[in-house]
Amino acid sequence: MYDFNRHWHENAERKTPSQKKTIARNFLRPVFDRLDQSLGSQRILDAGCGDGVHAEILSERHTSVTFFGVDISIVALKLAQQKDLAQAEFQIANVSKLPYKDESFDISFSVGVLGYLDSPIQAFQELCRVTKKDGLVGVQVHQKRDDIMGLLWTATRKICNVFGPTVTKIIADCIVPFLGVLPTQSRMSLKNSTWKQCREIILVNIDPFILHCFRHSEVKNWFKNNDCEIVENLPSSPIAIWGESAKTFYSQE
Repeated sequence: MYDFNRHWHENAERKTPSQKKTIARNFLRPVFDRLDQSLGSQRILDAGCGDGVHAEILSERHTSVTFFGVDISIVALKLAQQKDLAQAEFQIANVSKLPYKDESFDISFSVGVLGYLDSPIQAFQELCRVTKKDGLVGVQVHQKRDDIMGLLWTATRKICNVFGPTVTKIIADCIVPFLGVLPTQSRMSLKNSTWKQCREIILVNIDPFILHCFRHSEVKNWFKNNDCEIVENLPSSPIAIWGESAKTFYSQE
């Protein structure tokens, strides 16, 4: 497992980059639509919440939300807690074994996390398990690419895995000035983010030894196999899909 404590400690800044907030808003659009139509309070889970950017975005727009964020990084959770958001709870937990009962949440999602896990499918099943019938389940994962950029990305990752953290940081710093012209979904660059913020987004993509990438068809099958009807397939890379759960889970306790 990648050392996300080290990653957040070395690269995080307390202020959330504006571009990172824009990405979060785009992903959460189906959630906003659901919340705008809801009359009561909604319980929302962010599995792999990092520094709490999604909680931050939701708190700006909806006060009737009770937000729960889990992550394996204590450093990331401390950053999230420092945002001092009302109606938000953060705790350390493994996304592949969530510490919640069946059907605990109205909305559950995981952004950019499942690809770092040994069993992404198990983690997705956990998201579905803790989501209520007719609730929303959302994921964002890295897309498998067969073009020249995909080959370069794979080669860069192999070099980083062989030569370790010091060389990886040097490579990341070499990429930072060109981040704005690369075909990345984040659109982060030195024009809208700091050097440290740009380096962080690069490192999380080239430094981890394990990072699974997927095709749209694979992720769609996750939803199909867990009785989730796809309601939103965002036209973006990475892959971002939302589904509505049709399954009722019965606890074995």
